[in-house]
Amino acid sequence: MITNLSIIKFFFLITFFWFINAEAISPPEAVPKPEIKYPKFKDVFDQIKKQNWVMAKTLADDYDNKPLSSYVKWLDITRPGSNHSFDYLTDFYVEHKHWPKKQKILEKIESAVSKEMNPEKILNWFNQHPPTTSKGAIDFLESKIKNGTLENKSQRIKDIWINENLTYKQQVYFAKKYSRYWNQDDNWKRFNRLIYEGKNTSARRTLNRISGDLRKLGEARLALSRRSPNVSSLIKKVPYELKNDSGLIYERMRWRRKAKLDSAADLLVNPPLKIENVRNWWINSRIVVRRLINKKKYTKAYQILKNHNLPLNTQSGREAEWLAGWVSIFHLKKAEQSLKHFKKVWENSDDQNVKSKAAFWLARAFSKTNNNDEEKKWIVESAKNKFSFYGQNASIKIDQLKINRSEKIKKVKPIGFEDLFEVIEIIKSSNFESEKTLIFFKRLFELSDKLENKIYILDLANRLSDKFIVTALSRSLKNPSFSYSYPIIDNYIPAKYKDSLYTVALIHAISHQESNFRVKAYSSAGARGLMQLMPFTARKVAKDLKIKYYKSALTKNPKYNIILGTTYINEMLIKFNNALPLALAAYNAGPGRVKIWLKRYGDPRLGKISYIDWIESIPISETRYYVKKVLANLRIYQMKYNLEINKNKLAQN
Repeated sequence: MITNLSIIKFFFLITFFWFINAEAISPPEAVPKPEIKYPKFKDVFDQIKKQNWVMAKTLADDYDNKPLSSYVKWLDITRPGSNHSFDYLTDFYVEHKHWPKKQKILEKIESAVSKEMNPEKILNWFNQHPPTTSKGAIDFLESKIKNGTLENKSQRIKDIWINENLTYKQQVYFAKKYSRYWNQDDNWKRFNRLIYEGKNTSARRTLNRISGDLRKLGEARLALSRRSPNVSSLIKKVPYELKNDSGLIYERMRWRRKAKLDSAADLLVNPPLKIENVRNWWINSRIVVRRLINKKKYTKAYQILKNHNLPLNTQSGREAEWLAGWVSIFHLKKAEQSLKHFKKVWENSDDQNVKSKAAFWLARAFSKTNNNDEEKKWIVESAKNKFSFYGQNASIKIDQLKINRSEKIKKVKPIGFEDLFEVIEIIKSSNFESEKTLIFFKRLFELSDKLENKIYILDLANRLSDKFIVTALSRSLKNPSFSYSYPIIDNYIPAKYKDSLYTVALIHAISHQESNFRVKAYSSAGARGLMQLMPFTARKVAKDLKIKYYKSALTKNPKYNIILGTTYINEMLIKFNNALPLALAAYNAGPGRVKIWLKRYGDPRLGKISYIDWIESIPISETRYYVKKVLANLRIYQMKYNLEINKNKLAQN
């Protein structure tokens, strides 16, 4: 029988100690720029940088290089605040439908439509290109009314009122002209959509058009959404027959959840049969469930999860189902009960990572019910995915963690998009922010249905040395590629670390997840560079190393970023006795939180909880995912560097 003891001991832990020589760290240098292949285009790009678009287009046209001219026009059209005529925009779009930012160009076209234009011209356009904006929808409607070709007039008007995100002026105009075509139920549908989308100001204006019992229900929902002080009195005014409205229950649950009230859970035990706002419902209820788990109220947490009523063809439904299985097997010690939940996840997903995870937990549940044959069947199934966290751990259990290094995948250039390839070459070779090639690479990826075409594009990106582009593109592959999905950035690794390939592998694993190897990466939280360091953390580490702190170098000098980031992860390893999962959690969420979680859930270093269950206990979904992803990346990079992966015991230096 395959035991579960290895689950507690399966992680490869790394200890690395080094000395940082302050004198060895020179002032930060920018990433070397590529050799300019097209220096004759320099005058064009100089004008672009100056935002002198007329001159840029004139110079580009003088070169008689159509991709260059098109690129300059595309930049001008898609930039914020640009204004062009309807004819200019449509002429460009028709010839460049396959270019990036298609939606942005369509929005500009619809914005350029004016009431003075010939209705036939407007109709001809919209008949071939259905409206994508509220203005476009209104213009199309009114053009059809003018020439008498509008069918189902009342329904078309209702559709715009209910489904379009009208500006204040559009709402006033449209209601004044067409409100006789819709009724209170249509107003309610519009209100319901707007409040679910968090558009409370527009929802308020729509609610003013609603009366009676629905008005009372709407007032209560809006007050809850805005966290107004008078919510209790407004809820009392809602008629009994509307008290179970899905939207009202959602807003009450969300209000209580934000107030950190235990009673939020009471509203989730028997949820509505039809949940309208699936993702937001699950995000809020997941927080409630995790709080129950923290308080050891496992039975109530399970009651909520087993009755979740979320569609299993959604990510939210599958997440709720898996969590129900995990609470059953780990907290309630009911492995038999967990089987039905893990099976539902397996049966309702096409995602290989999700299926690998479900199969792993099915194997674990069958192990606890002493069904050796089923355990082996499902662990083998999970092990088919060698790139995922759970697939790797399943592979380790059956000693099959091997990846085909010699991928024989054909590389075939996609046909019909030569201008996009030329634009990529022009941008890259003209020293003009080579990162701007990413949007063109992504568009080529979207336009390529066959794997052989995608591999060609990846190979091109790899040869152009845009490792972050290779990584970003690879994330959309159905199955990762050992050759392309995990690039090597040895040119960024400081010389002092290259003697320790385990350290190099860990740097790659973290940078892959943190930034896609983008030197200039900047998160919404303020983290910077390859290893996504927060400035205050970087400053502290630099001080500890007795080297000068350069904030700008975090996104300009990759070696500087790596020195600080590697030192910080080493500090976390030392702090948590070389337990890599704990160190990674601390790197992402802070060591203070990890100490709290160790106290709350148990310490895997002491065998009080398996590492795998400790990771799944992490209450922050981002950190939970991060730890698993970096550990999976690490194993791939260990294989890339031909390092042995310790399978049976904690590795000590």
